[in-house]
Amino acid sequence: MNILNAKQGTYNDKTIVNSAVALAFLSAYSSDQAQMQQLFEAFDNRLLLNISFGLKFGILLNGNSSSLAPTLLPQLESHLKDTLKDLTGVEEVDGHHTDDQKEDQGDGRLHGSFEILGHIGDVFVRRFASANDEVYKV
Repeated sequence: MNILNAKQGTYNDKTIVNSAVALAFLSAYSSDQAQMQQLFEAFDNRLLLNISFGLKFGILLNGNSSSLAPTLLPQLESHLKDTLKDLTGVEEVDGHHTDDQKEDQGDGRLHGSFEILGHIGDVFVRRFASANDEVYKV
């Protein structure tokens, strides 16, 4: 848990994602399903995507969350969509999108979210989920 609470600059994103997924895999040994649900909802900070995404995918892949999957999968999908939409920084004026993008507001606003999702998909989802699992389709 120290790595998860460590300063972002100390460890790279992949190390923090791996630690978050490892914590989620360890939660499979919990005797109470409610604890996995609490862990799933614990890190919703949009600036700590590596922890948030790692825990959420890890809990769904840990093998002991099959009874929670019908409720957790929609939450994961909603969290991913909302997070990526919020991070894009698309501004609206009176309900209409503004087309003028400033040069300094490029892809950097996404805080490496696609790199994190790619790492989770490559290292964990591809290896631990079967093609029939719902998390594989997310």
